[in-house]
Amino acid sequence: DILGYLIEYYQLNSDEKHFEWKRLAIMTKKSSQLISNLHAGSTYQFVVRARNAFGYGQPSLLSELIETRTDQQANDEFVRLLDPINVQ
Repeated sequence: DILGYLIEYYQLNSDEKHFEWKRLAIMTKKSSQLISNLHAGSTYQFVVRARNAFGYGQPSLLSELIETRTDQQANDEFVRLLDPINVQ
């Protein structure tokens, strides 16, 4: 039985010469997870490990590069402007 997951991720920054993996231990059996505190307009890569009674398993393949939205992109998605209609 799966007891939880370990999500590891890093942020790609063009101004840094190295990167550091961050770990987020999730003690739930849910297969989806919302990760907060990511920076807007940044690029991330993720890997996941499942945990059972024996410990953590092998890591998943690296995810595709995931780019977070900027604040403006997030606002644009929720605001939809319709063409004006003449009402007589």
